[in-house]
Amino acid sequence: MEDEAKKEILEAINVFSSAVDKQFGEIKSEMTEMKSEMTEMKSEMTEMKSEMTEMKSVMVTKDFLQDQLGLLKGDLTVMMRGENKKIIALVEIMEKKQLLTRDEARAFYEMEPFPKLMI
Repeated sequence: MEDEAKKEILEAINVFSSAVDKQFGEIKSEMTEMKSEMTEMKSEMTEMKSEMTEMKSVMVTKDFLQDQLGLLKGDLTVMMRGENKKIIALVEIMEKKQLLTRDEARAFYEMEPFPKLMI
């Protein structure tokens, strides 16, 4: 009977160790898979970091944009003043040739963007 009890105990230990070996195998497989996924994620993160660095190098800052808009506004104002002077000269010529009345000329002078005030 002792031999049979020993056999049962050994058989139970064998079944238990087989189950533990199977579980360890599954865990090892999952760990290998997770390690592979982590390596892939690390590679993707490195790529994203590189792309963000590149984006930062070409990104326009708010201050730069405000400066450029200010310069553009100044350039447009200068151009509009030049055109305004042309219109004033044209209205004066038309008024001298009596193609426009004094009131019509005054209406042109008072128009935006740079009204000429008649005192």
